[in-house]
Amino acid sequence: MELFKEKIEKIWVNKMEADEKIIKSNKRHKELKRWYKSSKHKGIQPVWHTDISKIDLLKQRDNFCEDLLVEEITIIDDVDIELLFDKMLTGVSEMFRKKVLYHKDLCDWKISDVLDKWLNSAKLIPPTIFVTDKTVDKYISNTNNIFPIDGKHRLNVAYYYGVTNIPIIVVKKRLGKIKTILNLK
Repeated sequence: MELFKEKIEKIWVNKMEADEKIIKSNKRHKELKRWYKSSKHKGIQPVWHTDISKIDLLKQRDNFCEDLLVEEITIIDDVDIELLFDKMLTGVSEMFRKKVLYHKDLCDWKISDVLDKWLNSAKLIPPTIFVTDKTVDKYISNTNNIFPIDGKHRLNVAYYYGVTNIPIIVVKKRLGKIKTILNLK
């Protein structure tokens, strides 16, 4: 009976901590949206993890291809963001090029989370770019388009604040094809 009581107490403590974290996150999100609406939000400087050994893909929240967790990845350090958009599927690139920070097709609280981290000079993992093919979606045919399989919110915030070049993560076995698509050496 005592063990059961301990488990219940532990579950309750964990729930209270999780609820507190959500409340704090929601409060920060509201602060950042007010800050954004006040037009005092100029000068965000994205900071990226560019050391592959310090990147843990398990920290990516969702919308992530599990196959990548077992693949070797690499970083292309300095990619022209406009070229990146030029090579994306129609619709995806247009969404970013609208330069809307809190875009209807993206999650507001994730945008706020990116803002909060960059306001505090925290490094974020670069967007993961994939060739659009059956690995991304088993129902589409292989293409020469690329797609941000992870990092859409980071990409949106960076572009909104005028970044012209960004690092991207790619799977090593796709590196050659992505370099060809992006006309990189």
